Amino acid sequence: MHEPEGTGSTRALARARAELRLQRFRLTVVAGPERGRSVEVGADEITIGTAPGNDLVLEDHAVSRHHVTITSTPRGALVRDLGSTNGTKVNGVPVERAYLLPGATISLGHSELRVEPAGETHEALSAEDRYGRALGTCPAMRRIFALLPRLAAADATILLEGETGTGKSLLAEAIHEASPRASGPYVVVDCGAIPPTLIESELFGHEKGAFTGAATTRIGAFESARGGTLFLDEIGELPIEMQPKLLRALEERVVKRVGGNESIRLDLRLIAATNRELREEVNRGRFRSDLFYRLATMRLRIPPLRERRDDIPPGSSV
Repeated sequence: MHEPEGTGSTRALARARAELRLQRFRLTVVAGPERGRSVEVGADEITIGTAPGNDLVLEDHAVSRHHVTITSTPRGALVRDLGSTNGTKVNGVPVERAYLLPGATISLGHSELRVEPAGETHEALSAEDRYGRALGTCPAMRRIFALLPRLAAADATILLEGETGTGKSLLAEAIHEASPRASGPYVVVDCGAIPPTLIESELFGHEKGAFTGAATTRIGAFESARGGTLFLDEIGELPIEMQPKLLRALEERVVKRVGGNESIRLDLRLIAATNRELREEVNRGRFRSDLFYRLATMRLRIPPLRERRDDIPPGSSV
């Protein structure tokens, strides 16, 4: 059949904008020192505790620095205890992780919060099921893929959080390749694979004769990544005594080689990743809170495979 003259070519139908609908929740403090205060939970995770960087700060001495996180998921609001000293209760029952129904009460220390519905939030999903070499067909991953172009375009530090095997290293590489620094070097350091006695030299380099065995001058990862991206994998394994030195390098944007006096100015973008819950590590005194906040300028949580059933190959087990 021929098209009638003058009608032109057939137009493709516009694709509907893919989006993820999530329930919003309002948390209201109904008992405790901060009674009357409230915070809303949407697509982004919120944290509650006594530390100033939390979304809801409770002046309650029985509450930990980082006590719980709450996230809106397709199954409802999910609360996770962050290894707090006095624990978390939902409707009077101690929990480490629980989904919250409207009207539920969360007990933290001497404080109580009530959960109430607060409408919906709509999150854009990528039309693609990949970003670089990272693959994902489930809505949670496609939401991340929709966010990544904006994150890649920025030059801020990114912290990727997620269990082993969730694809953090693939996402870090993809962010670099999509960033304005793509033509520069991409340097990877696995903080968990380097002996504590060598980590400072690995990151900052050393001068000849700085220590036994230092037969030549060696530049470190920070210098090697000049003009590009430095990816610090397993940042949660960084020894506590090394953390102030990394913090100083990030704050001052300069490093000194071990055994050297010259200040070397940095020109790089930092991406860090961890399979640990760093806020739990802060609570336990194993990770500095100021370094956590410096690294978490932009945070991205990669959901575990058990929450991404569509991304598990047939025949695999999780």
